[in-house]
Amino acid sequence: MTAAVEIAPVALTIALILPWLSGAIAVRALVGPAPISLLLGHGFMLGQLLIALLLLAWDFAGLQLAFTPTALTLAALSSGVLLLCKPRSLWQRPHFSGS
Repeated sequence: MTAAVEIAPVALTIALILPWLSGAIAVRALVGPAPISLLLGHGFMLGQLLIALLLLAWDFAGLQLAFTPTALTLAALSSGVLLLCKPRSLWQRPHFSGS
């Protein structure tokens, strides 16, 4: 029988929010100003893809899988996307042409 593994609540919260946030940042950088529902919906899927690709690259490089270095790498990649985008494009509200 396997023993239960205890996970710190802070680590669990970071593990759930960080891929979603990274994906939402990437969607915002790719699409531009968009409704929050689009950012969060597509950001979730893109964040899961990003974390899967990061873990595959991590394993291919022969590094030992651990939570903290992986989370810091994903946060650094997301910060890099934020810094490379136009500063105003990330914070603008979407513009709709109404009739």
